[in-house]
Amino acid sequence: MSQVILARGDRAGLALEAQAVVLRAQSLVADESDDGDKLMLAELLFSVNQWSRAADLFEGLLVPGTLSKLHNRLLTCHVRSQNRRKAKELIGRLPGGWHENDITRRLAIELGQQAGDWEFLRPLMAAQVKKHPDQAGSWLFKLSVSLHSSRAPQFQADLRAVPEVLDGPIKPLVQLAGLELRYGELERGMRRLYRMVRANLDEPEALSAYFFSIMGASDSLPLMDASLERVADGSSVTLCDEVGQQLEIVIDPLSVGTLPKREGYCEQLSPIAKALIGAKVGETVHIPMAFGEPTGYVVTSIQSAYRRLLQVVMERANSIGGLPHMKSVHIGTTGAEFVNDFETPGCINLVCNRLIFY
Repeated sequence: MSQVILARGDRAGLALEAQAVVLRAQSLVADESDDGDKLMLAELLFSVNQWSRAADLFEGLLVPGTLSKLHNRLLTCHVRSQNRRKAKELIGRLPGGWHENDITRRLAIELGQQAGDWEFLRPLMAAQVKKHPDQAGSWLFKLSVSLHSSRAPQFQADLRAVPEVLDGPIKPLVQLAGLELRYGELERGMRRLYRMVRANLDEPEALSAYFFSIMGASDSLPLMDASLERVADGSSVTLCDEVGQQLEIVIDPLSVGTLPKREGYCEQLSPIAKALIGAKVGETVHIPMAFGEPTGYVVTSIQSAYRRLLQVVMERANSIGGLPHMKSVHIGTTGAEFVNDFETPGCINLVCNRLIFY
């Protein structure tokens, strides 16, 4: 039996060959076979997605009143085969506190989502957030359930309760920001997008997500000022020295949390930011240098850091020939000409005219 089971590792083999292995293994296991052989056969069937047959074997190996790897294997079989009745029966037999198990909870969430059973999912959303409160995916799941099962005031309260600083992949962070932009929490959504892209400036996926989130927003967005009266946190400042050399410095918004150090960006409490904050266009500021005396610069323009990031996205798109989900057509040397148009009526038509989607 064990020699046959070893063949399950060859998943690149032909389907007929795999089926032959399964049939041979099944012929070697009878009702009177020991639990070890039954378990190996169950795992083999599990590995080739024969969920119902694997479930029959796992069912006979369970120890009642416990939660084990075998329970999760059996639950996986029921969920993958969409046998929701048996899946719920199995969950009903599990000991209290089963939702603390990440695998069991994930499978139960998948089960509830299959059926669109939002009442079943509500206690799971609380358990998910409690177990992983710093993960964007946990809060995205909670909002998805709340959106489908709560009244509007409760959903808005849940949306406002989402922490602004969360960890996780780019996609759930962007989806959270999208919900905030769609349901009236505009500044929170903008800050979340800023933090996401600023922490992932070398990731084309992040740059693309920022672009489409800004350009696809249905409302006029805050924090996108083309001109600001004074330098503050959340500003992008263009400076010019006595020989005409320009320098662009972005002061990250204070409210977005700690971000990676990067050339051209600084936090509000840095020496460079302190030298800039409060300055107006036309004024001279003295920027501390790593070596030597501070250098004098004239402030030539002040705009929103959020707007500057959109320009950065377009510059990157030009330099690498496009970003995920879009192919760039030449739009000028810096992308600033395009960004300056983004608030005008018919903006999305402008996007379609200048970009080819694929």
